[in-house]
Amino acid sequence: MPRSSITPTSTSSRTSEGIVKTYKRRPRKPISCEPCRHSKLRCDRQKPCVSCIRRKCVDSCIYERPSGTPGLPESASTSPQPQTERSTTEGAHVTPIAEGLADIAVAPKEPVNSASADLRERHALTHERWEEVLQRPMNSEEPSAFAADDVVSRAAGICFPFPSEPQLSTSDILALVPPPQSCDYLISQFFMYMSQFFPILHGPTFQKEYASFVGNPSTVDLSWLALFFMLLSIGLHTLDYDGALPADISPNGSSLQDSNMTTRRYREAAMMCLSKDQFLTRYRLSTLQALLLIVYEICHEEGVERGWTLLGIALNISIALHCNAESAPPGLNCLEMERRRRCWAGLLSLYAYQMVSYPGVDMLFLSNVTATMPADVNDIDIREDSISQPSSRPTQMSVMIFKIRLFQLSSKICRHLKGPNKFDERMRDQFDAEIAEEQRQWDATFLINDEEVPSLLDYSGFAHWSLQFHGHHLYLLIHQPFCRPRANSTCFRQQSRAKCITSGAALLELHRRFWEVPRLRPCRWTMHGLHSFYAVHGAVALASCLLEEEPHISGASQYRDTFIATVNRVEKLQHRSRICFKAFPILSQLQTLLFPEQYKWPNQANSTFLETLDTWVDNLQWLNPNTVDWNFLDGVLGENG
Repeated sequence: MPRSSITPTSTSSRTSEGIVKTYKRRPRKPISCEPCRHSKLRCDRQKPCVSCIRRKCVDSCIYERPSGTPGLPESASTSPQPQTERSTTEGAHVTPIAEGLADIAVAPKEPVNSASADLRERHALTHERWEEVLQRPMNSEEPSAFAADDVVSRAAGICFPFPSEPQLSTSDILALVPPPQSCDYLISQFFMYMSQFFPILHGPTFQKEYASFVGNPSTVDLSWLALFFMLLSIGLHTLDYDGALPADISPNGSSLQDSNMTTRRYREAAMMCLSKDQFLTRYRLSTLQALLLIVYEICHEEGVERGWTLLGIALNISIALHCNAESAPPGLNCLEMERRRRCWAGLLSLYAYQMVSYPGVDMLFLSNVTATMPADVNDIDIREDSISQPSSRPTQMSVMIFKIRLFQLSSKICRHLKGPNKFDERMRDQFDAEIAEEQRQWDATFLINDEEVPSLLDYSGFAHWSLQFHGHHLYLLIHQPFCRPRANSTCFRQQSRAKCITSGAALLELHRRFWEVPRLRPCRWTMHGLHSFYAVHGAVALASCLLEEEPHISGASQYRDTFIATVNRVEKLQHRSRICFKAFPILSQLQTLLFPEQYKWPNQANSTFLETLDTWVDNLQWLNPNTVDWNFLDGVLGENG
């Protein structure tokens, strides 16, 4: 191979002893592409290489070489000439999407200057270092929500918030917005139903911003557009079980089975907006609101554990935006401060979900942060200069106020149970009384004349049942250590066993209501994630008690019927819920064990199995769904069946 034609004058500004020595070496072909070389990964020298395809950065797969070095294919080389515009002929073959990407992705055959090459190298290096850090967990066996040739899928990638190039232009993202009448409908669905459960937005403010967007979409702020897409996504969830999607929302006539594809499409659009807006360094209140809604949807649709990293980003942004400030910073009026406080409250409620899934992380520090909570008032009671007394009760914020209190109580309970004194009966009784007091306040606020049904005139009252999910889950956490006679007979307490039975059955009853009550149909999608995980916990706790002491339990047959009905619901939810898909086999096996006339246990194996079940239940109360051994019964049944 001939020597390079580089002369000393061409590198006089960088001359040093070390660099001069490199000029004396024979130049060679690059063994790896630039991304693989920076990351020290094996490269197959294809264009693009397998490594870049796997990591979704094919546009960064380039092979640099010194000027004048022969032997490299044309597509793998770059020219030192300045970048030129595309010819008219070449442009005629470029799709509208590609035209919008012209300033983001550089085709390998196009000449680029050294500054562009350096920028591309830095981008590739950033992408490689951070791709795995903040990538949301993906299930490789889960079918894609996009068609194979869908440009949105390719542009979004799985690398949020550091997407692989190319990105969609703003005009391409705006093309994903459905017709105005569909937007109006989905937004109204969100505020009518889901906003009652997670009220972080001030409705009148959003309506003004929405009217401005409709009047001039081209000037929209990208972070607000991300928030807008999340309202469409969650609003569409309320139609999950209402038959075919409206034609103008899904032009191809998608059925309700395909609605999940459309909601994911909107969520991906929100993520692209945030990434394109460089939200890690440029953020505003709408950035935080969009992130919180993304995490909320992920928790209830896919599972709590999948929102962990994004929630941490939201926490830091909320602190930077003074959402936890006791008094309004200069330049913020009363309304703007209340909007920030609502976001802080929403953040704490999401951390309450995480707390029962991550035992190794102590989050009590959040409850100790000095912050002023949002006022317990309605949207119309907040003005720029003052906050009026609530115009009605319960208010639009009543559910969130209770969720904050629940977060603080959950913090104390989780810290206690992770400590050395989890068998302290005095603390158990104290926590039991605190949960009961919270429930009393929920009932007084939302129920009519001590009846179990909330007001039919106010949909926020149905959020009372969502609070009860968390309350009964906490009951199980504090009482289960005391209802294990096989594992620790000295700490066994009959009253704790009774509480586990009643709270387990209560969780199954709540699960039934969200499935069967017609007015809760718009919220049925929340059973795909967190609510079903709580119900599975309640079902296994109830089965554990029934398997050992069924003859001594009052109403055992009714509890068995409740358990069977839950198994049937979980089976129906399998195609929509990852948690139900994993839990159904074990619940079916437990159902078989509850009918001794159909399944006979050898006497020697019975106690061994129940001890194994106790251990599994103790782990289930903490671990997130991805780490639960859903198939643990297979080996036990195979050995003792």
